[in-house]
Amino acid sequence: MSERVLPILDEKGNFIPAASVLLCGIMAFPDDLVSARSYHQTELFFIRHMEDVMGDVQIDDIEIPEAYEHLSKLVDRKLKAGLTAGAMCLDICVQATAGGKPSLNKARHFLSGLASLSRERNPKLATIEKNEENNGKYERQYRDVSHFWAAIIYQALTTQDEWTWNDFWLDMVEDREKFLEFLAISHSIYLDFASALSNEIRAPWVVPSDLDLPKAVVTYQINDFREEYLRNYKSLTARGY
Repeated sequence: MSERVLPILDEKGNFIPAASVLLCGIMAFPDDLVSARSYHQTELFFIRHMEDVMGDVQIDDIEIPEAYEHLSKLVDRKLKAGLTAGAMCLDICVQATAGGKPSLNKARHFLSGLASLSRERNPKLATIEKNEENNGKYERQYRDVSHFWAAIIYQALTTQDEWTWNDFWLDMVEDREKFLEFLAISHSIYLDFASALSNEIRAPWVVPSDLDLPKAVVTYQINDFREEYLRNYKSLTARGY
């Protein structure tokens, strides 16, 4: 395993401007730092542009740059894959908490069942993929940043707050403490995930080690629905997956 450090600090150890936006870019493009930086620069330009022109101007009267719209739509299309990988990351941590050997196959099997059977019960997971094969594909693509996506889900479920992608990163641009809290939760989940699947992680993106994070206590709940659904679970390998 070869860790990659998030480039969110300057040479003095301070956050770069809109550091949370660069993190979001890396979450969307974990293996394409050029695109991640382009997303960061485009959003940063848009933030500063909006600050300059807003005043009494109506948002509908502002011309949105084509490059911004293109990148934003591209990132939006990645939300389902990222959230699916995050949900599987959380389930691996749940499995480790319950004892026994964590299994990605079991995680994707449970996640598919959860997406199919509990959408009305838990609208926060409505964007999660139902297809097991797609779940596996998304998880592999976003495994190196899945702990950050997992932290989004964890915070949404534990705080009962509704969220949107733009509100998510914009809140952290405006609130340094909120950004640090998110990084702390992400890092805690990463340590648990890496401990459970040390041989399965390639090159995860991690928080800079010299960043002073607040203490984060992450608890993983094992609910009755999960236990019931997995009671008769059979290895996906045995089923020919």
